[in-house]
Amino acid sequence: VFLAVYRLAGVRWAIVAGFAWSVTAIVRRIRTSGEVPGLLLLSSVGLTAKSGISLATGSAFVYFLQPTIGTALVGVTFAASVAVHRPLAERVTRDLCPLEPEVLAHPAVRRFFRRASLVWAVVNFVNASIALWLLCTQPLATVIVVRSVMGPTFLAATVVACVLWFRSSMADHGIAVRWATTDPVLVA
Repeated sequence: VFLAVYRLAGVRWAIVAGFAWSVTAIVRRIRTSGEVPGLLLLSSVGLTAKSGISLATGSAFVYFLQPTIGTALVGVTFAASVAVHRPLAERVTRDLCPLEPEVLAHPAVRRFFRRASLVWAVVNFVNASIALWLLCTQPLATVIVVRSVMGPTFLAATVVACVLWFRSSMADHGIAVRWATTDPVLVA
């Protein structure tokens, strides 16, 4: 939506169209299910702030700089979580895939989550660095297209790599990972 409107009417209208798309998604969810998912609500709040600041400054650079800073801050959060011995990768995994406390207490599992948190920190730093480089050196249309592909690709590749790494790491410690229909099961 942003790229199409940008090409037709310019950056200001593209920002408005992106915001309108978000509002439309919320209204649609309210009409169809009566509930707005938390992630949609959070992303819409962020988009509202980003759009408002960008329209007030008249800067497309500011519009795209904000998520780049956010990505870097996510990297800092993953790194800091390791420093305080509460790896964020573990917390995210628990949110998506409940694991038994005795599994989480296993030294190999704890070590994996610390290392995985560091991997996620690096991936976010690399993503933010490339995004900043693009923003500073490439035309806006290139930034939009590359970032639209780059973010999801980094995310998917890191998830797949971490899942495969987890299975391999657990096998190295004699722990079999079996994915049940509802919850994964680890067997020592």
